Amino acid sequence: MLVAAVAARSASDFVDNADWASRVHDARAELRALDNDIDHATNGVDAFLTTHDSSYFRRYRASMGSAEGHLAQLTHLLTTDPTGRRGLDTLRALVAFSANELSHTLALRTGGAAAADARAARIAASAAITERIEETVNELDEHESSLLADRMSTQRTQEHVVWFVVFLLAGGAVGVALATRRSIRRDLVRRTRTEEALRAAEAKFAGILSIAADGIISVNERQEIVHFNRGAETIFGYSADDVIGKPLDVLLPERFAATHHRRIEEFAHSPESAHYVESRPEIIGRRRNGQEFTAEASVSKLATADGPLFTVVLRDVTERKRIEHREHALAEAGSRLAIPLDQSARLGTVAQLPVPIVGAWCMLDVLEEDEGESTPLHRVASVHADPDLNAALRALEARGLAYDSAERAVDVLRTGTAELIAHVSDSWLEAHTHDAEHLALWRRLGSGSLLVVPLRIEGRSIGTMTIGAAPGQVFGPDDLALAVTLAERAALAIDNAWHLRRAERAIAARDRVLGVVSHDLRNALNAITMSAQSLLTSLSMTHDARERLVQNILDAGDWMQRLMRDLLDLANIEAGRLSIEIQNEAVTPIIEATREMFATRARAQRVDLRVELPARLPMVRADAERIVQVLANLVGNSLKYTSEGGIVSIGARNGGNEVVLVVVDTGAGIAAHDVPHVFERFWHAKGSSPTRGSGLGLAIAQGIVAAHGGRIWVESELGAGSTFSVALPVAASAAWVDERA
Repeated sequence: MLVAAVAARSASDFVDNADWASRVHDARAELRALDNDIDHATNGVDAFLTTHDSSYFRRYRASMGSAEGHLAQLTHLLTTDPTGRRGLDTLRALVAFSANELSHTLALRTGGAAAADARAARIAASAAITERIEETVNELDEHESSLLADRMSTQRTQEHVVWFVVFLLAGGAVGVALATRRSIRRDLVRRTRTEEALRAAEAKFAGILSIAADGIISVNERQEIVHFNRGAETIFGYSADDVIGKPLDVLLPERFAATHHRRIEEFAHSPESAHYVESRPEIIGRRRNGQEFTAEASVSKLATADGPLFTVVLRDVTERKRIEHREHALAEAGSRLAIPLDQSARLGTVAQLPVPIVGAWCMLDVLEEDEGESTPLHRVASVHADPDLNAALRALEARGLAYDSAERAVDVLRTGTAELIAHVSDSWLEAHTHDAEHLALWRRLGSGSLLVVPLRIEGRSIGTMTIGAAPGQVFGPDDLALAVTLAERAALAIDNAWHLRRAERAIAARDRVLGVVSHDLRNALNAITMSAQSLLTSLSMTHDARERLVQNILDAGDWMQRLMRDLLDLANIEAGRLSIEIQNEAVTPIIEATREMFATRARAQRVDLRVELPARLPMVRADAERIVQVLANLVGNSLKYTSEGGIVSIGARNGGNEVVLVVVDTGAGIAAHDVPHVFERFWHAKGSSPTRGSGLGLAIAQGIVAAHGGRIWVESELGAGSTFSVALPVAASAAWVDERA
C-alpha cells in the first residue's frame, strides 16, 4: 500500500509538473509573439509614413490587435505567479503606452517641418518604448525559465527521495514508479515537441501562402471567404479585411455566379479531392474596379470538423492571353498576305486584316506605287456584316482621300506617326470632316475610338490604316501596338506587290523591245542581204541599178544605226546618264537647223514646211544639239502623218519664265483615247501611217526635255492635226534675241 501511495503521489507530481511545464512553454511562446507584434506594428507605422500605403496602416492595426490578444492570454497563463503578474502589469502598461505613441505618430503623417520634427520625436520615443517592452519580455522569459529550472530541480530532489523510499520499501515498487516516471516524461517531451512542430508548420504554411504570387482563396461550405492571401489581394484589388467573411460572389461577374455555385456543390458531393488546371475550363474573375479578367484555377477539397473547406489556387492569365491573341492575329495575317493576289485583291485583303482581331472596321488609304502629294491616294474599306455600316464604308471609300482632307489619316501619312484617339467626340468628328454628308457617314460608323497608323517602308509612308472600334470598345496602347505591327506587315505586302507589278511591266517592256528590235533589225538585214545577193548574181545590171542596191544597203545600215542610237539614248535616259551640255542658246538657230534637215523631204512629199517666230524671244538654257534631236522627232512624225498639200509649222512663243517651241501639223491627228499613250515606248497609232518607225522617238524626246527641266505635251483631234509643245526654261540673264535679224 505504501509503495502504491508513493507511486501515486509521484505520478501526480509528474502530471502536475507536465501541465506546469506546458503552461510555462505557452507563456514563453506568447511573450515572443507579443514582441513580434510590437515590432510589426512599429514597422507598419514607419512604412505607412514613408509610402502612405493604406495596407501598412491596416497591418499596424492588425498587429496591435494581435498584441492585445497575446496580453490577454498571458494574463490567463500567469494568474498563479505573483512575480510574473507584476512583470505582466508593467508590460501591459508599456504596450498601452506604445500603442498611444504609435497612434499619435500616425496622426502626424502630414504637415510641415514642425510636424516632421514631432514625428521624428514620436518615432524615437516609440523606439525607446519598444526597446523597454523587449527588455520586459526578456525579463519575464528569464523569470519563467528560472521558475522552470527551480521546479525541475525540486522535482529531481523529490525523485531522489522517492527513489530512496522506493528502494527501501521494495524493488518492485521502484520498478513501477520508474516506469511510470519514464512514461510520463516521454509523454511530456513528445507533447512539447509536437506543439513546437505544429507551430513551426503553421508558421511555414502561413509564410508560403503570404508570398505566393498566385491567388489562394479558401471558402467554407456556405461559400464564404475564410482565407485571402497577398497574391489574391494583388489580383483582385481587395484587401483580406475587405472580403473575409463575405460570399465568394464578390469576386465573380454576376452572370457566372449561379454556374459557379452549382459547380462547387457538385464538387462537394463528388469523390474527387481536387480539380486541376488541365481538367478545368478557364474562369472569369472580377476585380474591385469592375474589370473582368481571365484566370486558370485549381480547386481542392478538405474535410474538417466544421464541414468541407474549398481552396482555389488562381492565376491571372490576362497578359498571356493578350500575347497569345497577338501572336495568333499576326500568324493569321501572315497566312492571308502570303496568298499571291493581284494589287486590287491584295489591298482588299489588307483592309480586312484588323477585322475583327483589333476593331470592327478598317479603312486603307494607299499611294499609287509612289510617294508625294502629286500621287493619287487609293482608298479601300473593309467589308462589314451590318448592311447599314457596310453602306457607310462603301460611301466613304467612294469619296476617297485627298491631300487637303481634314481626315486624320492625312496628318498620319505626312508625319509617319501612329495615333490613338481613345474617345471620339462629336466635336472631334466635326473638326475632321468636310461637310454634313461626310460627317453623317462617320457618325453612321458609330466608333467611339479610333486607331490611325501609317504604312511605312524604308522610312517613308506609303499609306495609312484607320481602324474603328466596335460599340462599347475603347482602344488602348496594346491595341495600338498590335495595329502598328499589322501595318508593318501590310506595308511590306503592298510594297512586294508593287515590286511584282513593276517586274511584270519590265518583263513585258523587255519582251516588246526584243520583239520590235528583232523585227526592225530583221527587216533591215533582209534588205542588206537581198541587195548584196542581187549585186553578186546580176552581172549585167546597169550602173543606176547597182547604185540603187548600194543605196538600199546604206539606208538599211543607217536605219540600224539610228535604232541602236535610240535604244542607247533610251537606256541612258532611264538610267539618268543622258549626256547633255546646257548653255544659253538662241531659239532661231535650233529651229532653222531642224527645218533644213526636213526641207528636201517636205518638198518631196509636197508638204508646206513653215517656220513662224515672233519678233523677239529670250534665250533658253539648253543643249542645242539635243533640242534639235527632239524637234527632229516631232517634225519627222508630223511629216509622216501629214498628207500631200498639208502644212507642218515650226514656231515658238514667249511663256514668261519659259519659251515654248511648237510643231503644228494638219495631219491625221490622234484619237482622244490614244493621246495619253503617245510618249510611251514602242507605241504606234493603229492604221494612221503607211510607214512604221521604232516607236522610241517620242519617249526619247520626253526624256531629253525632262533632263532640261522642261515639259512636253500634245494636243490633238482626230482628223484635225496635232500640236506638240516643248517648254524650255529661260536663261538666267534673260538675254533677248531679235528673231527677225
